[in-house]
Amino acid sequence: MMPNRDVGGDVGGGGATWAESGGSSVPRRLIVAGGDAQAVVLRIRGRLDDVLGAELVDAVEAGLEAAPNVRLDLRGVVEYTDEGISALAACTSRGARFYRGAPASR
Repeated sequence: MMPNRDVGGDVGGGGATWAESGGSSVPRRLIVAGGDAQAVVLRIRGRLDDVLGAELVDAVEAGLEAAPNVRLDLRGVVEYTDEGISALAACTSRGARFYRGAPASR
């Protein structure tokens, strides 16, 4: 099982800084929450916007190279933008699925 690994505070910039996009002071984080040879879990926290969305798409693609399944844990998302939702659609089109308790398509 892979250990939890925080891949950035303000994703793309490294460190624990605050997101400034859209005038929001909500931080954004993408964390590799775990996984094994069968699945990788990506945990999203805070604001899901264009910056985090781009990082998420990259992480999904990398995760699918490491394991046949990638799960997205969205329970920590407190804000989102249209660009963030578009990134989720791109992730699911690549094969990522929602993880325990996260919203699912009906």
